[in-house]
Amino acid sequence: MTDATADKLLSLLSRDVLPFLHVYRPREIDYAVLSSYVSHKLEQNEEIEQARQAEVTLRDRYGQPRQTLSARTTNMTLEVISRILDAVKRGMLEANPAADPHLRLKMTQRKGNFLEADVRGGATANGRSERCRVAVRTGAKSGVRTQTVRDSA
Repeated sequence: MTDATADKLLSLLSRDVLPFLHVYRPREIDYAVLSSYVSHKLEQNEEIEQARQAEVTLRDRYGQPRQTLSARTTNMTLEVISRILDAVKRGMLEANPAADPHLRLKMTQRKGNFLEADVRGGATANGRSERCRVAVRTGAKSGVRTQTVRDSA
């Protein structure tokens, strides 16, 4: 684990996870508790957005402006909880409720360029695919262009 990863995990634990879950013992953390955790995070986001619209800056306990959590960050906190519960599970828990995919929030894909490849057709005698369909999305407004590329060798 890199230092940056360890710092991010520590930040997620101290800033987001522990303030909500510190009152629970590990064996008390179930799907309902984690569902209320996700709801709590979404309510915090809504509160911050309403304050922002009213041109009010909410601050955390360190005096820093509070920021909304993205779906990705909320899912990362659930992953941290899941890993902790997996480690604690050895003899203490029957199941790991944080591993339930239904708790995860849907993430929006970034706008911008990315490449999707879908290999179609069979393999040739030398083992290479005959055709490769490549779709390049250049943004939400431009739609999707497809192009067929033939193997040169």
